[in-house]
Amino acid sequence: IAGAENYGLLVTKGLFNLGFDVQFCTPSEANVFPEGLRTSREWLQKRNLPLPTQADYGWAGYSFWDETFPEELVFLQSKKLGDWLDNNDIGLVFCSAMIPEPLISWREDALTFMSLFAPWEYNLERFTFVGKRVDGLFSDSHWALTPWVEMNPSLNAYAPSMIEREYFQILNQALPAHPVQIAIAGTIQPRKRQKEAVLAALHLISKGYNIVLNIYGYQLDSFGSYIREIEEIITRSEWGGKIKFWGFVEDPHQIAQDNHIILCTSTDESASQSILFNQAAGLLPVSCPAGGLPEIIIDGTTGFLTDGFEPQHIAEALQRALDSRETWETLIKNGRSFLLHQCSESEFMHRILRVMIAAAEIRISKGARLFREVNTTRQFHFATRVWLLLKTIIRKNRSWLLPANSPQERIA
Repeated sequence: IAGAENYGLLVTKGLFNLGFDVQFCTPSEANVFPEGLRTSREWLQKRNLPLPTQADYGWAGYSFWDETFPEELVFLQSKKLGDWLDNNDIGLVFCSAMIPEPLISWREDALTFMSLFAPWEYNLERFTFVGKRVDGLFSDSHWALTPWVEMNPSLNAYAPSMIEREYFQILNQALPAHPVQIAIAGTIQPRKRQKEAVLAALHLISKGYNIVLNIYGYQLDSFGSYIREIEEIITRSEWGGKIKFWGFVEDPHQIAQDNHIILCTSTDESASQSILFNQAAGLLPVSCPAGGLPEIIIDGTTGFLTDGFEPQHIAEALQRALDSRETWETLIKNGRSFLLHQCSESEFMHRILRVMIAAAEIRISKGARLFREVNTTRQFHFATRVWLLLKTIIRKNRSWLLPANSPQERIA
């Protein structure tokens, strides 16, 4: 069930490739980013995966930010989703981000897993209700996983986003060495801090550095005033022609093809996929130390980290990168090797499946059925089917649960 569509799509692909009868699901009405739903459909279609279905969910999540949100509506929508899952005989639900409906209308005869990211995305005081209703938690960084485990010590795993093999192609070999093209990607909004990136780039250009800043991402009406503020800064500068807006690009490889550096100035990240995918494609990462990004970008080893979040900190890190271009080849090689080890499809599913198997084994154990007033026969039946499916898949793909000797073996 999709909330954070990108992570959910990767889980969908991994489970499908292993033999699961899996369906990617999006909300039928609560579509904050309808363009994202269209992109998700195209992503699945390109990989010959089942096209997305829709269900009535999404509004209940607002109750975590607005305590006046009518509770009866939360229960009503949650029951509707629970009935839909029952009617479609679904025994395993993976919630990509905080989708509360499957937990509010909790089904003891099904397994529910959830991926959670930056903890400040949620009202933590209201989040403890999750309790024992989640069979397993996943996050794309150790930094993000830690607070969730403290609140809900269920089965859990660090599972950074899977990077598909096609993203490990280096596409910018034909790009001229100068000017240095710098990309920043993400919906243009204050949390992503494109304004600070623009100010840092203009400062470097004023010092004589031959660079171009390329800004990629949705330009939503709701952030119109912020976008206009950035445009005014660019217009007032004599070097504004070195800052370019490209909007949302349909081809994700365009960024890797047209740039040398991938920049992240956000304060609101767990493990940025724009950094991961473009670093895999051979771009040099420069980033603010937000969330779990220091787990990926080791300053001076796999890229460059800023010392803070202000424009001068960003400019200083970019300047260090520009002044040490002779080290780029080594840094890029180190980063790609790290990602091969951590983010291959086999490693990703290795982490996911270990938690799922353990959760299913707990659910079908005798102890789990003691002293209960529920229909334990139905509960045992559903969980056993999931457990048998997992075991069958593991027998067919045994190497995916065994450690590999090298990063190359992990993506073989």
